Amino acid sequence: MAEKAIVSDYGWLVEGPAPQRKTRKKVVSAERTSKFDPAVEVLTEVECFQLFLSEETFYNILTFSNKKIAKKHKIKDKLLPKHIYRFVGILIYMGAHHDTKNPIEELWSMEDGKAIYRTAMSRNMFKFITANIETYDVDAPGAVEVPQPPPDDKNKDDEDANCVEGAASEEGDDEEEDENREYLNSLEFDDEKFRILSKKQLKKSVRVKRGIDLKENYLKYYTPSNFVSVDKHLCSFKGKMWAKVFIKSKPGRYGIKFRMSADSETGMALNLQMYCGKCGGREENQGFRVTRDMVLPMLCRRFKTTVVCDNFFCTLKLSHYLAAFGCQLLGTMRMNRKEVPAEAKDVKKRSSDTTIFFSKGKSKLVSYYNEKKKLVLLLTTCHDKDDIVAVETTVYSGGKQQVVHKPQPIIDYNHKMGGVDTADQMVRYYSCRRKTYRWNIRVLYDMIDIAALNGYKTYSAFNKGDRIEYRNKLSRDLMAYN
Repeated sequence: MAEKAIVSDYGWLVEGPAPQRKTRKKVVSAERTSKFDPAVEVLTEVECFQLFLSEETFYNILTFSNKKIAKKHKIKDKLLPKHIYRFVGILIYMGAHHDTKNPIEELWSMEDGKAIYRTAMSRNMFKFITANIETYDVDAPGAVEVPQPPPDDKNKDDEDANCVEGAASEEGDDEEEDENREYLNSLEFDDEKFRILSKKQLKKSVRVKRGIDLKENYLKYYTPSNFVSVDKHLCSFKGKMWAKVFIKSKPGRYGIKFRMSADSETGMALNLQMYCGKCGGREENQGFRVTRDMVLPMLCRRFKTTVVCDNFFCTLKLSHYLAAFGCQLLGTMRMNRKEVPAEAKDVKKRSSDTTIFFSKGKSKLVSYYNEKKKLVLLLTTCHDKDDIVAVETTVYSGGKQQVVHKPQPIIDYNHKMGGVDTADQMVRYYSCRRKTYRWNIRVLYDMIDIAALNGYKTYSAFNKGDRIEYRNKLSRDLMAYN
């Protein structure tokens, strides 16, 4: 294969084998540490928590629950605000002390139970709320609330349009700028083209929309670091649900899938989008659309960031789209992507532990044939040609120590991809979820966990203390609400 040859219809330039080095270099992108708005420094544990699970959310849950009770039990205004706050406080305390799987009778028992539960709420009231808590309006047509466009929807469209206009003003090559403009003009943020939901799916998804929409404040008081990872988040659930999925690599395996973006440095959750199941024909450019939705709030706030994602989301089209906003991409690629040249996939004449790479403007495609004779493709726009080197790395294979030459972009990808996994791990250890057969309540438990995690990250930025201390103080304050 001749070096500096142009291959495929996409105009990839063959750069040849990557040079080998003994030491690694830093990622080319300028490092930016995450930071919080100084206004949150004076907030208490509960106030930090309510940045992500607001008073409006508590009010919506209270209203919907009372409507369900009135319809089912013929009792009006059975629940008060203190009942919902104390209920959430009890759930958080149960998660902090791993009591979620214990029977309610045991937790409220005079002999084996804990006095803090009995002080906060009676056992029968807790069981009553657990059975009747709701996240959607049961009196709405079709037993779900029909979504209405927000009053400032036009302003939001204008804001998105400003993002696109701002992208055109970024500096770059004329050829690449024309490609970026072509992609942006073909998109025009047409949600009907990229997010098509049937009426039935839309009505079902509304069950968690109004009651549990936490995303508004995710970026209001927080500036993420230079690297943001986009990945799948699984809300484990084994009950009946039309969009339940199986993901072998996740601990829960079965459950409700969310697409999540998180800070690679801190594990702070930044954005969430629920997977609503298949609808009609196959959706094209789904990975591109999902990633765009995940990072759009950051693009509109002019955050210059590097998006790190796996092969479901990563495409050459996405790299051009992010480059138009001054952002970068680092992600693995699927071999069946049409933009991947055949020369990058051909391993017949290649020996193991070798790396070749291709370039197209600022985009670099790395083809690594590792020591196990497995091909790994990676697309990066945050590395220059001089930064793509094969670094000596020690690995253990078959119980033996072995020295391999791993490409620098793959080392950086492994280092920066764990933002969502970090958030998942932290949420799972202190999860407040109890057994339920209602999927929307399972999502509510998950949103409480994520809000508690983000609240802790916010509070600990200015105050000392570990996570168990924060959750204990938060739950006690919520259980004392009047």
